[in-house]
Amino acid sequence: MTTLLTEGLSLKFTDNEFIVTLPDGREVISPFTADTFPRLWHATPEERACYETWRDEIHWPDLNEDVRIPDLLNGIDNSGESKKSVAQWLAAIQEFRKSPYKGVQTFTEWDLGRQGLWRETTP
Repeated sequence: MTTLLTEGLSLKFTDNEFIVTLPDGREVISPFTADTFPRLWHATPEERACYETWRDEIHWPDLNEDVRIPDLLNGIDNSGESKKSVAQWLAAIQEFRKSPYKGVQTFTEWDLGRQGLWRETTP
């Protein structure tokens, strides 16, 4: 049987901490900086508040960001993303925030479409 680590969890961001409260009451507190979680750090509070959970992951569709609960539990408190990748993402997300598609598509859908990789499907 698979334990769903994300069912019923809650998230909180302070100026310097990313706090995940698991369904069993455990709190996982990680440093929250531009180096540890760059996409979340540069996100607006609204973007951070829009997340989905599945099994052992937290996913922010408007940021194309995933955080695995086992990583947090094991003290892995950074995304491992390169500074070059973060800079490219930051330029793209700033463009997305100004686009008429914000609110209609997620950042991931918009970004894939911009690269010619997203195809709308019809029944």
